[in-house]
Amino acid sequence: MRKIFIVVLLTVCSLRVVAETSIDLVADVVQFRADATHALWEFHYAFPDTALRYVPSNGSFVGEMYFNLMLTNTLGDTIRQEWIASAAAASQTPIHERFLSGIRSAVVAAGQYTVSLVAFDMNDTTSRSSTSFTTVVNPFSSDVGMSEIMFTLPGTDITPGMDQRFVRNGQAAMPNPRHEFVGSDPWISVYAEVYNAKSKGLGSYSMWYEVLDNARREVMSVSFERQGLADALVERAEFPADTLPSGVYYLRMSLRNAEGDKTYATREDRFYLMNPDRPPVQQELLTEDERFERSEWATHRGDRLELELNLSDVLASSAEKTTRSGCNTERAKQRYLFTFWNARDPKPETDVNERLEEFRTCYNRAQSYYASPAFPNGWKSDRGKILLKYGIPTQVEQHFQTTDKRAYEVWLFRNLQGGSYFYFVDRWADGNHRLVHSTMFGEIRDEKWMERYVDIFVSDPDRNRKSRDDIR
Repeated sequence: MRKIFIVVLLTVCSLRVVAETSIDLVADVVQFRADATHALWEFHYAFPDTALRYVPSNGSFVGEMYFNLMLTNTLGDTIRQEWIASAAAASQTPIHERFLSGIRSAVVAAGQYTVSLVAFDMNDTTSRSSTSFTTVVNPFSSDVGMSEIMFTLPGTDITPGMDQRFVRNGQAAMPNPRHEFVGSDPWISVYAEVYNAKSKGLGSYSMWYEVLDNARREVMSVSFERQGLADALVERAEFPADTLPSGVYYLRMSLRNAEGDKTYATREDRFYLMNPDRPPVQQELLTEDERFERSEWATHRGDRLELELNLSDVLASSAEKTTRSGCNTERAKQRYLFTFWNARDPKPETDVNERLEEFRTCYNRAQSYYASPAFPNGWKSDRGKILLKYGIPTQVEQHFQTTDKRAYEVWLFRNLQGGSYFYFVDRWADGNHRLVHSTMFGEIRDEKWMERYVDIFVSDPDRNRKSRDDIR
């Protein structure tokens, strides 16, 4: 399958585009399984509401875009679709508010096809675009597999009267053919499908999402456990990307076994992140070698170097941990830390790495407050690691042990995902509170944490009180 971007005024287009005027029209092609021998081939498109010329109509203003799409196989058989996309506006020259999106689909057999598209403004026929390209429709085998990645608009819910083309298997999935995620709190949003999990005996599996920067280096990864309950399953996910600077990235989706050590299928596609609070990393005047030699990392040795490496593991991605395990010399370990913390510097143009400064403040706090007989080094405790990972919480509730309940703490981070909670319980009365539940994406989740870990006593059928730990 070949992705397409029909962009007249943008430089990201890799296909030949013929356009008489500047219509900002972007399109994408995605394939899903239709049946054993056919694919559901979908054409997704989007253009800004300001791309149309609006004319008066019944007290408001209306703009219309005409589309002519032809899909032709090597035998000359053609599927042709024509349609008009309409939009209303309060004025004849509206301010940009949204992108108008649409889907056209066809059930086709495997093979190579030529796609031809012509689009023009119905109220200004001199404003038009056209393109032609080839696309390959691949067959779906009987093995465990998955569809291609469909980027979607985040935060979209099903609403009354919503176009049913944007509702898939009970999930709202508004196409995002521009592959752009914009805003101060951007979330990456995708839709995909998993096939043949049940018939192949895949009782459970995991879905991995890895974000790579433009140099193909992993900068973020998350995974989810799934149940193989059918042979056609929906994979719908949204996750935050507010820590990444604006730029070009790649999303790699991998369908793996429950343990994560066997991969059944992988898909990858490019997307764009535009965060006004996190501008693109600026070019440095010094070479990387010069910057390393001037950094503190070039001076760390012995126990201090090992401590810094162990601390970095709290934040490191799986790819970074793999890189770190291969650093066998002192110099390699120093260079690893230099690269590791540079990647997390929110303001590379300044002399201070604000994230590192915050991390060290949290380290000192963890050492002072969370040391216990079980963890002489407080930063190694669950509370210490959460502190290092997310910073100082907005609010902390402390609950001391009573005759019926163990001691526990509730941490609130208002700046994480609109407000995230972490729950720690002193399960063995040793002064070390373990993390048992969190509303934070990607952290441990157990809605029954209070019943499981805080309540010391429960009643048996004879109404004799027993310790919960005794009956597990």
